[in-house]
Amino acid sequence: MTMVFKDSSGRKISVERKVYEKKVLWKKNKTFHRVRLTVGKEWAEFETSELTKNFFEGQAIAESFDSSNGPVFIANVDWAPESSLFEKQVMGVPKHWWVVCFVNLSVEPVQAAFSPEDFDSFLKQISVE
Repeated sequence: MTMVFKDSSGRKISVERKVYEKKVLWKKNKTFHRVRLTVGKEWAEFETSELTKNFFEGQAIAESFDSSNGPVFIANVDWAPESSLFEKQVMGVPKHWWVVCFVNLSVEPVQAAFSPEDFDSFLKQISVE
């Protein structure tokens, strides 16, 4: 099932829950739960355990498991180390906001941005905890 959300600037984000089974040691199947975020033509998959309020209270950043274009991070802009590439990519995004950042995109790496309130609401709607 695909859900469609809008970030704080009105950009559409499609969210699809995915379940994968993979054979691991001793021929047992292990189930993996992921969430695929699609913004425009770019997509990234994250472990569902990382897209929860509890996870982000203890961490500042979640890294994609897979994506259409290199590493993707969901992070708070306040995390950006001074004079880092991430700081340059999130320049102009208000303090305390959360972004979905496609690191390898030279033009518009920030594909979605959320105010703190909108990010909490987004996590509640997609969370599986």
